[in-house]
Amino acid sequence: MMNKFYNLAIVCGRFQPLHDGHVEIIEKALSIADKVGLYIGSANNTGTANNPFTYEERYKFIQAVFAEEIENGSLLIKPLNDREHPADDLSWGKYYLECIHKDFGKPDVFVYGNDKVRSQWFTEDDLKGIDTLIVNRKTNNISATQLRAHIHEVAFFTYNTPAELWPYYEMIRNKINEVNKNGK
Repeated sequence: MMNKFYNLAIVCGRFQPLHDGHVEIIEKALSIADKVGLYIGSANNTGTANNPFTYEERYKFIQAVFAEEIENGSLLIKPLNDREHPADDLSWGKYYLECIHKDFGKPDVFVYGNDKVRSQWFTEDDLKGIDTLIVNRKTNNISATQLRAHIHEVAFFTYNTPAELWPYYEMIRNKINEVNKNGK
């Protein structure tokens, strides 16, 4: 393993489903850190319009794109369960940091898109010794919400997702349709 600027980068997302913006964030983390701890968030929440896919399905999507990194141990993936309280407060940040330390160790850097809600998770003391790298989403200005809303447009899907995910298109579309039909 080559020595990079950071030992451990942390990435967290729901990946409902994985898209090019997610891939860009993961690739950036892999480019700057020896190891990337990646959380698949809302791991215990499935079958709803916002969370149609199971943890296992989302892992499979990520594995399709990052098989080599998973195999060589530079990308470590764990589930991160939702709690009863929303993920937009300091108690969520404490929970998140506890999980990170337990699952991956001490992080050097958080890598994420420019989501404003994340700034509400931590105090200044929580982040001592941890850098933050924000990947500008203007490059890949796509969200999983948009992808789910346009799931019937094959060209939209293929334009905004990595080619490794294209064989899953029918499965992804059918799962989203099923959830939407059931009104969850």
